[in-house]
Amino acid sequence: FFASNDSHEKSGNLDIGFRVLKIDTSNMEDVYYSPERISTADFFKDKKGVYVEFEMKTSNKKLNPDNSIPTYCEKAARAIKAKMPADAYWSMTSFDYRPLRYLRAHYPDIRLMLISGAPCNDQTITAARALGVQGMAVTLGGTTREAMEKAHKEGLKVNLWPGKKVDDTRLALLLGADFCCTDIPIEVKTAFD
Repeated sequence: FFASNDSHEKSGNLDIGFRVLKIDTSNMEDVYYSPERISTADFFKDKKGVYVEFEMKTSNKKLNPDNSIPTYCEKAARAIKAKMPADAYWSMTSFDYRPLRYLRAHYPDIRLMLISGAPCNDQTITAARALGVQGMAVTLGGTTREAMEKAHKEGLKVNLWPGKKVDDTRLALLLGADFCCTDIPIEVKTAFD
């Protein structure tokens, strides 16, 4: 689940959406979205102004050797570009640099975000800038306001994760996150209403 903070000074305009994790379908029986019935892009194509991250899970090089990355990226990029509403903020994300580099070179108009298990800091900012991506999804723990300000001065959007408590969302917004993930969207929405 995502909360969006377009205005760093105001948290009253909290936007709640949801994140779909397609690891398997065992936990998807009683939800509105099921990957067997509709693709993620089709599900979101008529949702106005929604923020969606399409995570490219290609880090396992045995399952995703270098020569498979172009085909993977082409299919994903075409599917997403064909469905994305004009006013939505959709981003293709990955821990793996390979698809980010490919998409930057071949689809410069697609928003890209580096995912890292590290906080917002000089190293993650440098990595995101070197890749030429527009943002990064980094961990809340260890992120400072100074690092967030530096990331924003570098032109990067920042998604902070994980959000396991309402106070995690509050902290992410106070740090200046553009987006933040939460595992408890109903509690977050209730707290901010």
